[in-house]
Amino acid sequence: MRGYLDHLYAMTLEEAFLRGMLAMPKGRPDFYAARDAWCAATWTRPPRGQIEPVKERNAEKMGTDAMTDSVTDILYSRGTDPETMARKIARERRIYAKQGLVLAPTTTPVAAPAQQPAKDDAEQSQNSKEQAA
Repeated sequence: MRGYLDHLYAMTLEEAFLRGMLAMPKGRPDFYAARDAWCAATWTRPPRGQIEPVKERNAEKMGTDAMTDSVTDILYSRGTDPETMARKIARERRIYAKQGLVLAPTTTPVAAPAQQPAKDDAEQSQNSKEQAA
C-alpha cells in the first residue's frame, strides 16, 4: 500500500510543480534534483475502533514491558504519527508545569536484573575456612 501511495503522492506533487501550483520557497533546490526530499512522506492507516479500550491498553503495556511491541508500532496502529504525539505530549507537559500541575509517570521503568553484592575479602576468607574444615 505504501509503495502505491508514495508513487501517487510523487506524481501529484510533480504535476502541481509543473503547473506552478506549489508555493516554493526562494533558494529551494529544483524539484527533480531533490525529488526524494520533496516527496518524502510517512503514511499511517486510519485508526481502528476500540472494542475494549482498557483491555487493549493493558495488552499494549504488557507488549512494551515484554519488549514484543514498540510504542511506535502501537501509535501507528492507532493511526497516529509518533513524532506528532511526542510533540503534543511535550507541549502538554510544559503547559501543566506552568500551572503547577504534576502528571503521574506515564511508564513503569523496567528494573535491571538484581546483581549479587560483591563479597569482601574477609567474608571470602571466612567462607574458605568453613569449607576447608
